[in-house]
Amino acid sequence: MAYSKRLPPQVNLKRLKNDGSETITGLPSCRDDPARVTVIVSSKRIGRILIETKTKHRLTKGMRWSSELRDALYEELTRQNALRSAVRMLTLSARSRVDLERSLIGRSHPREAAVWAVERMDAMGAIDDELFAAGLVRRELVRKPAGRRLLESKLRAKGVSDDIAQRVIDEALGERDPYEDAMKIATRAVRAMGDSLEREKKYRRLTGKLARRGFDADVVRRAVEAALRECD
Repeated sequence: MAYSKRLPPQVNLKRLKNDGSETITGLPSCRDDPARVTVIVSSKRIGRILIETKTKHRLTKGMRWSSELRDALYEELTRQNALRSAVRMLTLSARSRVDLERSLIGRSHPREAAVWAVERMDAMGAIDDELFAAGLVRRELVRKPAGRRLLESKLRAKGVSDDIAQRVIDEALGERDPYEDAMKIATRAVRAMGDSLEREKKYRRLTGKLARRGFDADVVRRAVEAALRECD
């Protein structure tokens, strides 16, 4: 029978005492996964296990929680916890393999469990680094023109491999002119500066702005000089 009451918040396995002072207080079946039950120890939810696992270890309400029981269930509990976290993360936003693994570990999931969960997500087709990279690059370019260096940096920060990054960036920038993109930013920026600012300060600010957007030094220099000439 499915558990009809609100489940308690989930806690990390490490927070449980393994000296026999805590007991299993609930083993409700999971509404969204009938093959599993939720393990609740001393009114603390610690994760899910298969019904077969429950039967194998003869788990019942009132049973003492011991270090032996923890070791026997540890791998399944931590893997399922990591998998559920991975599903929630990917539901909110796409991620690369490396970024998903980092995020799981950052949320205190054991590394082995995080790696296993990422592999499961990958096997189910829920992770596609190339599709993720293409989406990130597309959103960045829609927001504001950008050069290759900035796009490479953003993809690298998300754990996208260099070969995928280069392929995606080449495709995204293939028909774009970096000089024209830089000019769009420089022209808008120089107009917003007004006439009171000295030309040298305008030059420095425009140069820094375009450099931060990842344009090459030669493109930055030509775009800044052209924008300032138009302004003059």
